[in-house]
Amino acid sequence: MAFTGAIPDDWSRCREGRSSYVIGPIRRAVNQHPDALVRLLVALFLAKEEQLGYDPLVTRLSDGSYVYELPPDGERPSSVYYRTVALLSQYHSPSLTGRRARVWRVKQVVSPTDPRRVHGTIDRVLKDVLLDATMKTEAEIQQQLFHDIDAFSQDANWRNRDILKEFDQTTIDSIAEALEGGNFRRYFSTIVDKHIDFLSSTLSSPSSPVTSPRNRRCLFVYEYFCTPLYSVPTLGEVFDIVKQCLTALRLMFCAGWVHRDVSPGNILAVRQTPGSPWRVQLSDLEFARRFPDVGAPPSSQITGTPPFMACEIHTSKYLLPPPTLERIPPGGKVPVVPRPKGPVVYHYQHDLESLWWIVLWIVTMRVRQNLPRRFGEAMFLSEAGMRNGLARTTLFSECIADDDMFLESLPPSLESLAVPLENLRYDLYAAYTSRNQEDRINDIGTYSYIMGRAFTLFFDDVGNSRSEWESVDLVVEHDAPYPIRTSTVVSGPHPRPSYPVLTLNNPSPKKRQLQDTDTQGRPAKRARCSPTVNRPVTRSMTRQDGPITRSQSRRLLQIRQGRC
Repeated sequence: MAFTGAIPDDWSRCREGRSSYVIGPIRRAVNQHPDALVRLLVALFLAKEEQLGYDPLVTRLSDGSYVYELPPDGERPSSVYYRTVALLSQYHSPSLTGRRARVWRVKQVVSPTDPRRVHGTIDRVLKDVLLDATMKTEAEIQQQLFHDIDAFSQDANWRNRDILKEFDQTTIDSIAEALEGGNFRRYFSTIVDKHIDFLSSTLSSPSSPVTSPRNRRCLFVYEYFCTPLYSVPTLGEVFDIVKQCLTALRLMFCAGWVHRDVSPGNILAVRQTPGSPWRVQLSDLEFARRFPDVGAPPSSQITGTPPFMACEIHTSKYLLPPPTLERIPPGGKVPVVPRPKGPVVYHYQHDLESLWWIVLWIVTMRVRQNLPRRFGEAMFLSEAGMRNGLARTTLFSECIADDDMFLESLPPSLESLAVPLENLRYDLYAAYTSRNQEDRINDIGTYSYIMGRAFTLFFDDVGNSRSEWESVDLVVEHDAPYPIRTSTVVSGPHPRPSYPVLTLNNPSPKKRQLQDTDTQGRPAKRARCSPTVNRPVTRSMTRQDGPITRSQSRRLLQIRQGRC
């Protein structure tokens, strides 16, 4: 609302919630600032419709659906209209006066007064979001990324670059095919239409107008209505999509970009008919950035989805080889383990590690069979584990092929995947420790092996036993086909809902419960934390509410070792 300049700070800080949390501060504020109440009432009486919250770009129809208008601009000679079909996701502003963001499934229609589908159009996705004017929009980031990939393809000698020295010929050929004629765009969820406008910055106050920071209201329309990875029904299809996602990440690597939020909700897929092959659509590029980005200021935000976040990003500590277990003589010095200087920086391998966690989650938590879930619950559902990353880092630093909890989570048809997953974990961990010891984080050539040969070997190894597991059925979510807002900013100004994690052992009542996700894993209307409830980790659970005690750490280690 544009008249919020008449509202004192302690009013506008009130969050959405129970009335007792909101009315109390307002009552105290009225007693302390009666003049503010007068200014507020005057502002309300004098406010225009837009200042009262009426959106001139949105029309509500009699059936409760909405029609969004994308006005004419330099590229669009006339208005285009999209009618909402279903609300896919939303997240709330942290302040009472903020604006929530919404993601809709939409269809293009003639006009608000003639809401018939435009002939020949398909369902798409529309995101309505408010951004600070200083932030780059997803459309701008996507345009820069595509420009850099295209520039890479124009280099006639790109196949001989040092960053591709560990890529085999088959992988080089797949990249060449993607670069041909701009085909690389089909690997990403592409914005095909948009409207970006500055909101009014003058706050109505008759005596003294107040100027607020300018915000941009963004409407983005995505080319396809897609299916997220966690709604793909069989394991063979999931591996095919993950392999295509690897190609998308390799394209970003060639252009010098990192995604920074690789998760099952951001790996989407689309296909023309139910029987045709899936085609990956890597989405949610709003956190993507160049690497190394020398001119960028250091950021205190940790971006990503906690269950699939790289260990170094989760803990803000570099992975190093274990210290030598030797006694230190009296008067001797503690050996110093070489390590990179400065804070942890997000780089290419962190995106790849997220793929490893995703595959691990799929095979241990998504198989539609009654299997022990102790391993998956400790790795992907533990609130304390998501808060400090201790259990996940411990797992990632050790062999998992002989881990009893891990092996009991696999049905017989998936036992052949244990060794390839362990070999990939070993390659990832070895690459981390070697690079970190030599302080070569910004040396792009050090990522060639893990980006190229290591993952090629992994997919070759799992492919050898494909006939045993490709038809394995997975838990799917038909009621949440495109939750685009699944990423989490662990520290930052905008809360984002967490990614829903499902288990087959949960009951399935019809009514949605008041918790972070319902018992079938769909996002609830409002997330509420309760440390005693065993459910997926939300953003609020990832906040450092206090120090992690030794008893909490001991509990996590006991879970890993199967003692409780």
